Amino acid sequence: MKIYPTNLKDLVKILFFWSIFIVQLAFFYAGVARLRLWESFLQTTPSMILELFLVLSLGYLVRSIYNQKKKISAWLKIIVGILIIQSLFIASFFIMANLLDGIFGGNKWLSTLREYRYTMGVMGFFYCLLSIMKYFMEMAIEEREATEKKLIKKSLEASRANLNSIKASIHPHFLFNALNVLNTLIITSPQTAQSVCLKLSEFIRYSLRYGQKEVSLIANEIEHIRNYFYVEQIRFGERLGVVIQYVEEEIADCVIPSLILFPLVENSVKHGIQQLGKGGTVVIRIKNVGERIIILIKNPCSDEKTTLKGEGVGLKTVRDVLKTFYGKEAVFLVNRKENSFEVEISFPALTSSNFKKEAVSLDKTV
Repeated sequence: MKIYPTNLKDLVKILFFWSIFIVQLAFFYAGVARLRLWESFLQTTPSMILELFLVLSLGYLVRSIYNQKKKISAWLKIIVGILIIQSLFIASFFIMANLLDGIFGGNKWLSTLREYRYTMGVMGFFYCLLSIMKYFMEMAIEEREATEKKLIKKSLEASRANLNSIKASIHPHFLFNALNVLNTLIITSPQTAQSVCLKLSEFIRYSLRYGQKEVSLIANEIEHIRNYFYVEQIRFGERLGVVIQYVEEEIADCVIPSLILFPLVENSVKHGIQQLGKGGTVVIRIKNVGERIIILIKNPCSDEKTTLKGEGVGLKTVRDVLKTFYGKEAVFLVNRKENSFEVEISFPALTSSNFKKEAVSLDKTV
């Protein structure tokens, strides 16, 4: 919590609100003490300026005892602080009254103040009380925001852990199937086996490199799933068709949580194409619309039972990761039709530098 202003904007804001108190007290004192308005301003303004600095200092006391606010000793410290501030506030009134009597002559200022000193004391106490309430409200808001950000960070860590767990569980299945394909191709088609080895090595290299990174370029993610589909198309043959549609300029430099597309495309093959005797085509469309990336993954499916299998831990984790990374800006939609299954995700189109700035901002505030 900021007690003293740290920039010109904060200073102007504090002076503006405190000037309202100064004007209010000047009009009040002029009314009850039957003084001219300029006389009231001369008497009250210096004391109110002193009160401002004293009240700002009171903020440090509130901050130091905030976590002990249920203890009587903490409130005793605040009461003592208020008494000291009020003593200095009233003393400054009398000092100013003596100075004004010396300048203008007579005993008008001091006699008037003696008559209304308790009224001024009550007003000063009222300003102190408002300031203390303001400090407590700011501390409560700061505490709530810190708690929310900690929960977001924990949720992000949990989502990443779940995504890593899914990566670890999916890759062995894919690698096992790929090795079976290679075992056959080495005998029947050595040249194709060599191509599969190259694509498989690129797939594994990318997975190891970006498995622990937060984000990667969408273009790199597309190339990664192309390597996956290449191996799977060798495995399924004509049963598996793949269509990936995007405009390269639209997604240039745009990033996405690393390896987040793989659970979605693996789901489309495992729970869609693999369950169909005739197979089908997986369609992936990626667009940049209004500074938002929209990714649609569509695959045919056999029946409702098979479709329901598709929305398992993998899809739930992808949804959680998107929500954690992008908050309310993330959209995750699942559309089940009679013979098709669609997953659509949407999120802000961020570059790697913009994404890092947001991540650094979150870490600094947690």
